[in-house]
Amino acid sequence: MLVVLLAILGTFRTVHHVDFQIDTSAGVNESFYMEVGGLEQFVQIRGQDVSNPVIIAVHGGPANPLPMLAFRTQDQLEEYFTIVHWDQRGSGRTYFKNRNIEQPDPSLETILQDMDEVVDYARERFGQEQVIVKGQSWGTIVSTHYVQRHPEKVSAFVAVSPVVNMAEGAGLVAGKALANAEEANSSDAEELRSLLENLQATTEYNSQLFRDYYRLQVLTFRHLPNENNRGIPQIAWACATSPTINLTDLRWFMTMANVNRFESLQNQILHDAFAFDARNHAPHFEVPVYILVGDQDWITPVELTQLYFAHIEAPTKELTVLPNVGHSPFLEVPDQYQAAILNFLQGSDD
Repeated sequence: MLVVLLAILGTFRTVHHVDFQIDTSAGVNESFYMEVGGLEQFVQIRGQDVSNPVIIAVHGGPANPLPMLAFRTQDQLEEYFTIVHWDQRGSGRTYFKNRNIEQPDPSLETILQDMDEVVDYARERFGQEQVIVKGQSWGTIVSTHYVQRHPEKVSAFVAVSPVVNMAEGAGLVAGKALANAEEANSSDAEELRSLLENLQATTEYNSQLFRDYYRLQVLTFRHLPNENNRGIPQIAWACATSPTINLTDLRWFMTMANVNRFESLQNQILHDAFAFDARNHAPHFEVPVYILVGDQDWITPVELTQLYFAHIEAPTKELTVLPNVGHSPFLEVPDQYQAAILNFLQGSDD
């Protein structure tokens, strides 16, 4: 059975490798380390034509880079854009490249400084005054701050599954899950109620808050619908059949799976994430804003996203809610996800 499984994985990886090629002389397909913020940070750049507009992809998590899934999540976008991804400090390949170097703990501020270097590198290399910023989940916190600070470098902001307020969103979703658990007479109801009370009583970030938040997510997903929501096994399959995944990526997944270890490594970033409230920080943008969210997103719930969208002021703004989709539309419905982004970005250029 193991031999058969390995053969199947090998076949899928080979097929994806062939499909993942950049087959134009004007294109770019590079993965490398470059010095950013005094560290060697991993960068991936792909696109069919280097004269196309540049998208800076700001990954979620925190600390959950997924460049190995580009074969599934951006193949259509690569026809019209050059996409620059980088593993943020303290995560993924960047973490292991620098793990023996003494350095400050990663924070929102240091990542923002890093992002500005990555943006300037892309602007200079591809001869463009402005880039498109696309953030997902935690990446929308980073991106929101960046777009506010540097609107002169940004032509548009795409926010996928945006964080509005982590604790409030978790409480809203946990309340729904608790109601369903109580109606079903589930043994989870008591634990859900306790965790929800603790969450609502906590005013400042601490390690226990993260553990409670993590546990709430586990219980929430048991008691709320998720028709297209890709869980861990499905993401694992996509990673296992990726043509670019390597052992370093697997080592980072194992690090993330250790909740205590992960919380220790990302303590300051998690503090920054829980302190963020998009409604207070960013009601006004100087660039077009596009928000994409699933109506079964139980991490950044659609209700908060809709309220936030109504609060935004921007030259143009648009909200798309994908039905029966969870927190990762780029994995769950990649064709719909890419088509929605293309429609907005190409329309905003008209």
